[in-house]
Amino acid sequence: MTVTNQAGTISSTVATLSVPGSPRRPQAGDLRFKDVGAFPFSLTGTEYTSILGGMKMTIPNRVGTPLLIGSAGPVGVAGGPNNCSWSFGLFQLPTGAVGRTTIYQTGILSDFSLDLISLTTPNTLITSLDLFVGQNAYALQAIQTAGTDAYTFGTGTLSSGDLQAEATRQGAASRLMTAVSLSGGQATFISYGWQGDTTTVYEAKISPATVSTVSAEATNLAQQGYILTAVGGNCTDGFLLIGTRVQGDTTPRPFQVTARMIPDRGYTMVGSIFVYNATPSAGSYLYLYEQ
Repeated sequence: MTVTNQAGTISSTVATLSVPGSPRRPQAGDLRFKDVGAFPFSLTGTEYTSILGGMKMTIPNRVGTPLLIGSAGPVGVAGGPNNCSWSFGLFQLPTGAVGRTTIYQTGILSDFSLDLISLTTPNTLITSLDLFVGQNAYALQAIQTAGTDAYTFGTGTLSSGDLQAEATRQGAASRLMTAVSLSGGQATFISYGWQGDTTTVYEAKISPATVSTVSAEATNLAQQGYILTAVGGNCTDGFLLIGTRVQGDTTPRPFQVTARMIPDRGYTMVGSIFVYNATPSAGSYLYLYEQ
């Protein structure tokens, strides 16, 4: 491209436009991809807060970030689930955007399966999960749409080594994993199908990571065209990153890893991790953003 004005003429460097052979996801309205691609402009009204064990927060007309997971340090000390807390951020929906309700819920781990029943409605989708065995507590984030969406819920617990085969099986059935937790080598996942997408074959890739390799593994998934649809784990057991893409779509996706809470224009937070260093106040934050 050449631009000319009163100051003279200048030409840009050569650029190549690649068009994938298959349609890219997410398609409009598919909340299984955490709003990636939904808002090409910046969200406003940042609110950063936390939820204690045994509580539930329901926030209307907001975009909520994934739970801040990581070490046991920031989630509390010995004593029980009421000492636990998980952090998250909220952004106002753009003017004219379809509304939704963001739900953050915690409870006693032994009640987890029963509590899920209230969140298995067709218009509710769980997008972040943390099972904290050491504190006998769990936390989750969910999105409840204002429309007539129909998401079909699924869950399971298996060894982390078997998760790849299960994610591949789900992708072949047009389903994908939206949340995962890791503890003691066991992975608990949440998955969904969607009424607007019953024939697409998805490729899923499970990338184990440590505190020091999370950034590199997440970036590598994005470079291969994967959208990070689930992040779970802790600093002791390690982390699991789940990337999902339309079969054959290897076009790289823009990706950022930063310690900054507020996303750049067009980016969506797909994961957040807290690295505990001796005391909560000495910890560091890692936010993963994708387009």
